[in-house]
Amino acid sequence: MPGGQLEVFYQPIVDMRTRRIVKAEALLRWRHPERGFVSPTAFIPVAEETGMICEIGEWVFQKAAMTAARVWRGRPGLHPIQIAVNKSPRQFFSATDHGDWISYLKDLGIPPGLLSIEVTEGLLLDSHGAILDQLAKFRSAGIHVALDDFGTGYSAMSYLRACLQEG
Repeated sequence: MPGGQLEVFYQPIVDMRTRRIVKAEALLRWRHPERGFVSPTAFIPVAEETGMICEIGEWVFQKAAMTAARVWRGRPGLHPIQIAVNKSPRQFFSATDHGDWISYLKDLGIPPGLLSIEVTEGLLLDSHGAILDQLAKFRSAGIHVALDDFGTGYSAMSYLRACLQEG
């Protein structure tokens, strides 16, 4: 990314039963040369509004896929670690083709199941047929699809209670 200020960090997800890391979530961070780390809540909305999120999202996906490939190849015989990548709603609606994620994984020679795409529940509620088609293609290729921040938006108890009281 421009200026080399954006970085991808990996937050481990641990299976509490086995105490093993079974998954990691790719998290985008901005290390500003003067301000230090800038919160994603400050820069992601701007990236969404300007459309830069499409380019950024593609870059994060490629970094995560390369990391998954490196870890997978470096751990023969061990349980693979799946990496979750957020996909912005804007990326689904982008008129610009930012790459074919399924083909990219094939080119890297890694199982698609090593990646999980996280989408917000709002994307599914406001979904168009094209989005559902894209998600179905990911699933049929073996890429996992998960809901990110489930319970914080439309499925949050406070939102559900308010809807029930209005109805």
